[in-house]
Amino acid sequence: MYCKRCYFFLCLFLSIPFLGFSATNHWETPISADSTWNYFIGVSAPPTDWYTSAFNDQAWLSAKGGIGYGDITLANGTPIAKPAASLFLRKNFNVTDTSAIVVGVLSMDYDDAFVAFINGVEVARSSGLTDTHPAYGTFSTVSHESTKGGNPEVFNLTLAKLRAVLQPGKNYLAIQVHNENLASSDLVAISYLSFGIKNTNTYFPTTPAWLAATFPLVPIVLDYTSSNLPIIKINTNGKAVKDEPKIIATLGIIDNGAGVRNNVTDPFNNFSGTIGIEFRGATSQMFASKKSYGFETWNADSTSFDTELLGMPMESDWTLYAEYLDNTMLNNTLAYALGNSMGRWAPRTLHTELFLNNKYQGVYELIEKLKRDKNRLNIASMKPTDIAGDDVTGGYIIAIDRGYDATLKNGFISKDTAAYKKSITYVYVYPKIEDITTEQKNYIHDYVDKFEAAAFSSTFKDPINGYAKYIDVASFIDYFIINELSKNVDGYRISAYFHKDKDSKGGKLTAGPLWDYNLAFGNPNSNYYTGTSYIGWMFNQRLNNTASWGIDGSQIPLWWPRLYSDPNFQNQLKTRWTDIRKTFLSYDSIASFLDQKAAIIAEAEKRDAATWSTKYVHTSHLGEVEYMKSWIANRLTWMDTNMLGTAVNIPKTENFGVTIWPNPFFENVNFRIGSPQNGDVSIAFYDLTGRKINVLTESNVDNATTMTWNGDNGVGNTVSNGVYIYRISINNIVVKTGKLIKSGN
Repeated sequence: MYCKRCYFFLCLFLSIPFLGFSATNHWETPISADSTWNYFIGVSAPPTDWYTSAFNDQAWLSAKGGIGYGDITLANGTPIAKPAASLFLRKNFNVTDTSAIVVGVLSMDYDDAFVAFINGVEVARSSGLTDTHPAYGTFSTVSHESTKGGNPEVFNLTLAKLRAVLQPGKNYLAIQVHNENLASSDLVAISYLSFGIKNTNTYFPTTPAWLAATFPLVPIVLDYTSSNLPIIKINTNGKAVKDEPKIIATLGIIDNGAGVRNNVTDPFNNFSGTIGIEFRGATSQMFASKKSYGFETWNADSTSFDTELLGMPMESDWTLYAEYLDNTMLNNTLAYALGNSMGRWAPRTLHTELFLNNKYQGVYELIEKLKRDKNRLNIASMKPTDIAGDDVTGGYIIAIDRGYDATLKNGFISKDTAAYKKSITYVYVYPKIEDITTEQKNYIHDYVDKFEAAAFSSTFKDPINGYAKYIDVASFIDYFIINELSKNVDGYRISAYFHKDKDSKGGKLTAGPLWDYNLAFGNPNSNYYTGTSYIGWMFNQRLNNTASWGIDGSQIPLWWPRLYSDPNFQNQLKTRWTDIRKTFLSYDSIASFLDQKAAIIAEAEKRDAATWSTKYVHTSHLGEVEYMKSWIANRLTWMDTNMLGTAVNIPKTENFGVTIWPNPFFENVNFRIGSPQNGDVSIAFYDLTGRKINVLTESNVDNATTMTWNGDNGVGNTVSNGVYIYRISINNIVVKTGKLIKSGN
């Protein structure tokens, strides 16, 4: 055949039939395409014993696969001279436990014919060659085109033959490939050798997911008796779990430590005690078979008590998250880890495997429940008596979320009307609805109203009297970055949390903590509101799914686009983005994190997928993770290109220092300002209404300077006693804000 491809793409998998074989746990690959082979070009006859294990092939040529000509270049293997009628190859591999190898497949993509041997015994052959040991000059009697590795043929082996050919120690795979004729333009050999392993041990590298996907439907029986993850066992004593109230149950955790397997029969060694348990998650309760749970550690009288779980700080409230709709089971893991890297509190997480009433439930992520606590969101606690002065100013946790009930008065409706004239509803999270007083409700409601009014005022860009008077801008920028990087379709509008500490603790409205990112990072299940596209912003979307449910009742607050329209917000955003893109927000850092986490849950994921009949969009769990990584790479690039603003080289926190003394002050207050860069320094002073009183400036400061304010109001008079705000800027970038107290004698 003129210019036909004699392309031999050999994917070798040792296999046994699909009836009467031992159970397989996973696949491994001792020989890959880029392994180093010894080979002999068939322009003359090789030694007659070339295919046996006793043959010494050290005199043969040696090169990285694939090997051949035509379709083989330096980019994908080792080119050889043409023409040749045949090619002979050998590669050894070591087997430490032959009994562990129980199933496999011989998958071949070839052109035009082949015969394969292990330790001198034929294990597979194609049509086109009839002799027991075809001579080097034998041509294939059939023309067989390869698919270039895309669709290999499957050749099954019997269990008896598998046991007969494999031996402990060194084994040899030998392959001969034959052309249809010398006029053929290609002769190529690329080979994979893989085994099905019956246990959880690792003997060889893991089989690539794309290759394993070409296997026939070989039954895989999984081991549910042990895990590399901590095991959680819950017993409800015959009672059904509900969505409130919690029912009493027992919980035990098995965690034998890093590198040690956890057996279902092991004694509880991390926790064993009583809990109250209920379902959690409004949407997942309705649609998911695999439910998420919230639980609280209880004393015998059903009162709660704090305890450490799996190395997480002491608390009583916990979540077992079912990863509903997230096939990677890593979306929340990544989002919360990035939030913590930003210096914000976000829930700590750990993957576990759950048994409920002795029935396997799958992989669950143990997550700290979002809660005010010294070990979680560390803001001031509030008592019912905190109803005036500084006491009533914090701490609060509120959320833009579903669940607002005007009858229960469990939140309030924003004065900001969103797109399509939909309402934005806030719900009280802390203090709880049963604890929060009318005065406290009125305070936080009024504070949010003032922020939103400032955001829509004509002076909203004013750094003193605009929106920045009411919010911690840096936290809103970090929140923006995570929501936009993940393109969370629920971001900004559902489970969007905010908190506020007391005024005496710098209490502005602060964005976060982060919560609920399952429909993010390009998740194929977030296929609405452009969630799967890495292009476009989420913060300015108007949510209307005309094909399904029409105008969404949960819209994004219009003050997000308002904030983004402020050049100062843009510059601070671009500066923060540029800085963290060099470290934990780099693609390499994110990809490495995902690879590590995916490897940890790789074994347990198979049990979870089998239990819940997971339908992977990208073939396998590894395929889903690879897709997620690719999507994130594209999203990072898009945001790099399309984010407005100018990044400014501001002093690093560890290099920038301010010392203020005395404070409170009587006559003069001194500011010692250290900066690693040359620049213009200014200190502006404001009263509590936001009115600017005075400003001190110094140009071309190199390294450090000391500036003194004598309380002058800018027109020769001394300000009265009271509290004042200072704002320090370097090169017009605000680097520190705080309070001063002017006192009497």
